[in-house]
Amino acid sequence: MSDHLRKFFKLLNSWTIVDGFCTLLKPFIKKNKNKFFEFIKPLFDNANPPFVRRFAIVCANNCYCSFEYMNYLFSVFDKADDSHYYVHMAIAWCIATMYCTDKDSTIEYLKKDKLSLKTHNKAIAKIIESRIPSADEKRFIRTLKK
Repeated sequence: MSDHLRKFFKLLNSWTIVDGFCTLLKPFIKKNKNKFFEFIKPLFDNANPPFVRRFAIVCANNCYCSFEYMNYLFSVFDKADDSHYYVHMAIAWCIATMYCTDKDSTIEYLKKDKLSLKTHNKAIAKIIESRIPSADEKRFIRTLKK
């Protein structure tokens, strides 16, 4: 499987292909959660092309926003080169999903993250756009904007 995926990575040239493919993989990932996470870990590396990194981030967003993976993902995001628009957006989206899963951990992360200014603020915006936080929570989240 991993050899086929690596060959497919050469075709990743748009967010629609990445996001659609990640959605199709969701049932497989859920059945092979730990093994697949080990497969995607190296894909977060900044040396990879942007859409390969987006693939890893969207897979994380779809299947790994639980407490057991959050600290690892936060550390990856702190080191990420988010200069590519679709990497930047994927990170912000994933952080918003993490907020919906574990508000306290995500707030603590946002208070001390090493994200770029644009990604930090986009993550805040994505959280506020969600229907999950209450009006009071949204007011507080706005105070975390840099």
